[in-house]
Amino acid sequence: MKPTDSIEWKSAPTSEQQVVGILRTAILDGKLPVGEFLSQRKLAKLAGSSVISVRGALRQLENEGLVENVPHFGVRIPEDTPAAVRDRYLIRKALESAAVEQIHGKLPEEMKEKLLGTARELDRLAKEHAAETYLDFARLHQEFHLLIAEASGSSLLIQMLRRVINPALMAINAKRSWQIPAERHANHTRLAEAIVGSDPGKAIGEIQTHIQTGLESELATL
Repeated sequence: MKPTDSIEWKSAPTSEQQVVGILRTAILDGKLPVGEFLSQRKLAKLAGSSVISVRGALRQLENEGLVENVPHFGVRIPEDTPAAVRDRYLIRKALESAAVEQIHGKLPEEMKEKLLGTARELDRLAKEHAAETYLDFARLHQEFHLLIAEASGSSLLIQMLRRVINPALMAINAKRSWQIPAERHANHTRLAEAIVGSDPGKAIGEIQTHIQTGLESELATL
């Protein structure tokens, strides 16, 4: 057997990727000021890297929605406003309602089990409400909602939904939602059961109720 037969080779993260991780964590942990323009030199010092790597990292973080670039002024962490949150959920409601409508009666058993299993794990994490698991919840939450889009068979719908529920936004949302009592979290198992069930009207009603609950929870923690 060749040495490479039993080894999974992975390329080491680039300097820019390392900086992205450091700055993303700093933003999510609230260690950088919101609404103020950020000094690239200070960010480079924080990340232990060059300003050039920081500039590349900021471009990626802008794509994730964690920072915004204001021409002639610089980069800052945007303040999330009630209007911006409502706008995101408005788009989610339209996209995910359309996805649920498309998948009725077309789900293979494997996809049904995957949706149900992911939903149950989400509800377990929400019920336990351990402080260190909000990022696990965020990752799984994004996966669950993208599964719904994937089941619709529309590549454009998947692409559009990814922009609204990207990992950074889901992480911010999860961190906020951890401030509310566990019993107030949306029931993902009930939603999944409706989606895999035989009543399309109930499934659409459940996804719309689910998104409305998420909107209200996020607004309450702003």
